Amino acid sequence: MYKTFLPDSRNLFIWLNMFVMLAGLFFLGWRPVIIVFAYVFETIIIGIIHLFKLWMVYRYGNTQKNITVSTNSRQLKGWGTIPFFLVHYFFFIFIQSIFIFSTVGKNLPGLPSDGFNIWANYLFLLSQTDMQLAFASIAITSLAYSIRNFFLPQRYHAYTLTALFMQPYIRIFVQQMVVILAGFFFIFGEGAMAAAVLLILTRFVLDMYLLAVKNNPIVQQQFINRITQNGKYKNINITQQQIDLFLE
Repeated sequence: MYKTFLPDSRNLFIWLNMFVMLAGLFFLGWRPVIIVFAYVFETIIIGIIHLFKLWMVYRYGNTQKNITVSTNSRQLKGWGTIPFFLVHYFFFIFIQSIFIFSTVGKNLPGLPSDGFNIWANYLFLLSQTDMQLAFASIAITSLAYSIRNFFLPQRYHAYTLTALFMQPYIRIFVQQMVVILAGFFFIFGEGAMAAAVLLILTRFVLDMYLLAVKNNPIVQQQFINRITQNGKYKNINITQQQIDLFLE
């Protein structure tokens, strides 16, 4: 397992993200609360990139072209998957943003509104220099990761819209649980810097673990054993293809 944490081509962007965040926090004067909002912005960036992934699968994917599109309106196998994802995913971000702005936002002087005025709050964040730098670094690393691992190797040929639809949710769910946990440190504690560092390091460890689940057979089997309780739940069948899909 420890070998997973050694820098290599597979975890390059995870290491880069951690170093940029820590450098911004300790050397560039980024406010600790900005780190929390940076990861919220990452959720938005991942959603936008995923829309392009879905479109590439729909427009060019060989596997998608070879399936029969159901006429049943309840089965999203055609282009309708894309607007449905747009509404579904960004409604989740809307709810999450209300919570974050209503809680952690109190630690950001000058925030113009309460948690429900999402548009004004995001515009204010993007006017802050440290937020601009954090946003740019996350956007660049997220886009570079997707280009290297999805677009350039033409992975869109391997998926259908239905299979790809839920891909970002597992990683985003884990990420946002960490963000919310760090948010409580800001609410109930005085150690904003410690909370920001904890958020960065926790996110780093979780990303490394998920990478190990995908690429390390031993860690992957341990992960499957935990979910199935060592085979107790025989109706749960987790395949390598499923793991590759959700941990793309």
